[in-house]
Amino acid sequence: MDWLEKSLKSLQAKKLSAWSEGSLLSYIKTTYKVEGKTVLEAAAKLDKGAATHFRKRVEETLQMI
Repeated sequence: MDWLEKSLKSLQAKKLSAWSEGSLLSYIKTTYKVEGKTVLEAAAKLDKGAATHFRKRVEETLQMI
């Protein structure tokens, strides 16, 4: 979770609207059918496959910026 928290802070610092807290919560709810009050809370509820998929999305975006 430390990696995810640091990665999300990096992405959000770039002011990318798709990576705002609200956008991510909506994406996680729609894509993985999981809800939480924060992105980290929602991510903690993902099963292994969904967590791997979400991690790949984060890694891909980090490589692009």
